[in-house]
Amino acid sequence: MEAIVQIFIGGVFACLAGASKGVKDKLQFHFFSSIFVDWDHTFWNPEISWRRKYKNGIDPTPRFFGSTTIFVAFTDGWHLFQMLETVFTLLAFTFALHGLPDLYEVLITAIAVVTAKNILFQFTFKELLTR
Repeated sequence: MEAIVQIFIGGVFACLAGASKGVKDKLQFHFFSSIFVDWDHTFWNPEISWRRKYKNGIDPTPRFFGSTTIFVAFTDGWHLFQMLETVFTLLAFTFALHGLPDLYEVLITAIAVVTAKNILFQFTFKELLTR
């Protein structure tokens, strides 16, 4: 795969990572002024959705195997988008940095990936998810 295509794909993943961070922060800090307020609160509202990890919502026993550890991403919206942010960030760097021959190109690409992620985070958090 040509380097420019790899860098482009890495940029797409960086944007998805930024959008995922925007979702997380919108849920955490501005849930009631977000598009999520009309959705299932037990999954999207972090003030109560964290309880989905546990049996009956308060019992300290995990709801299912791994619901408080390795499979926590499948219990609520915030944890789902935390996992997506991490996966997309790793994919962004994997694609963008693969095959770049020198440190200068690696540093420039890393800065570009982080910048793309941060731009999409700001857009998702401030514009896209606000009612």
